[in-house]
Amino acid sequence: MDRYDELAALTAASRVPIAGGELHSAGLPELAMMVERRCYHVFQPDAVFAGGIARPGADRLCREHKLGYSPHTWTNGIGFAINLQLFAASGFADERELEFPIAPPDGRSRLATASSPSPSCTSAASSRLRRAWPRLRGGSARAAAPRPPLLVMDRKRLAWFSIRTRGIKVSKEIDRVRRQRLSRPSTG
Repeated sequence: MDRYDELAALTAASRVPIAGGELHSAGLPELAMMVERRCYHVFQPDAVFAGGIARPGADRLCREHKLGYSPHTWTNGIGFAINLQLFAASGFADERELEFPIAPPDGRSRLATASSPSPSCTSAASSRLRRAWPRLRGGSARAAAPRPPLLVMDRKRLAWFSIRTRGIKVSKEIDRVRRQRLSRPSTG
């Protein structure tokens, strides 16, 4: 997943759209570098794994580079809700479908309902889910009290993690993109 040049070459050569990016955990600087290199046709960062919510975010970078965007939503119900909101706010919701699983017992299926079953589906479960669009249910929700973090990822730990998992060259490039982004004035 971190062989960026090879991913870009595969994407450029493929007539089938290549999607990915859900587990790239260095956040927006890494995703920005990957968007610039055109590593995928459709970027699918999961906010839970890819560093949280950033504005402007990966969706805007994808739009600027004429690439697709659809968050990956394979975490629990809270992660699904976060990625659903990002997708709805991205402007891509009118252009593509949001891929999501309905897999109890994580609560995801209680946050979404399926509509428009397709007659071409072979099983009852897939007919309920085929071409489904999540609809948020009404009502009030209470957030649980936050728990203390198990690990605080400070800059030093993040740097060592990046070097250990990606190597010094890629870590420096990600840091260069991060610094470049930080030096630009915010427009949104």
